[in-house]
Amino acid sequence: MAPSFELLSGRRRFVYYDARGNGLSDWEMKNISFDLMVDDLEAVFDAAEVEKAPILAISQGCAIAAAFAARRPERVSSIIMIGGYALGRAMRKSDKDKQRAEAICRFVPLDSNCHTIPANDTVWPKVEREMGAFLEHS
Repeated sequence: MAPSFELLSGRRRFVYYDARGNGLSDWEMKNISFDLMVDDLEAVFDAAEVEKAPILAISQGCAIAAAFAARRPERVSSIIMIGGYALGRAMRKSDKDKQRAEAICRFVPLDSNCHTIPANDTVWPKVEREMGAFLEHS
């Protein structure tokens, strides 16, 4: 992701954060919930003194960004969503989806904290091109 972030930050102010319990954020916490993650995104906007901005959301960040936009539409100009989902596979009603979720948990390489270890970055050049084109037209 670093090259993509460099592309974005070279053209605009770019504020990055890891959601609660993810990445560089604190992993030892008493409370973690979807609503708190949406609150955290608003806190990032406030701390960075951002009145209104586009949001680049990846994976679970897509649902967080959408909920924040629904809660505070005056603060979100657009959302770029990458790899988002409406409902996690393990929470869907289909037995097939539940089986796939179990298989993913068994066979996808995980680190000691049960977070996915990326296999490669082959998708990022395409994402960078698409983000660059978006920024040129915005």
